Amino acid sequence: MSPDPIVLLMLFVGGLAPVYIISTILRFFVGLKMRPSERAAALIFPAYLATVLAFGFLFQSDEVTVLFNTLLSVLIPAPAAILLFFFYRWQFINAWVEDPDELRYGQSLENDSWVRGLLYLAGAGAIGVLIGYLRDVLG
Repeated sequence: MSPDPIVLLMLFVGGLAPVYIISTILRFFVGLKMRPSERAAALIFPAYLATVLAFGFLFQSDEVTVLFNTLLSVLIPAPAAILLFFFYRWQFINAWVEDPDELRYGQSLENDSWVRGLLYLAGAGAIGVLIGYLRDVLG
């Protein structure tokens, strides 16, 4: 008996969403000066680890199924983490510039300050909170 493809797709998306969200947040301030492969690993590993820990808490149950639930919490986000690693690596390799003198006119290097990244992320969060507040007040 083979597993239902819909269930497999739901498990993949269930693992993809938290890894992608956490790695997108980390992208603003983690590994900004690292080479592409190292930066992709620095983004995905903490995101995968946080997802595994979260799934471990979500899938808690009695002693009989502890091994099965632990295995699930490790395996569900693994394909998504591998896919996102290669996706980020590909993006970073395409954007990598070995020498700043190679840049075309009007093109500049991205921000490499983690403090600016945190401020950008805090600003985006504040705007989201403000929009939510205005929606509650006006709506």
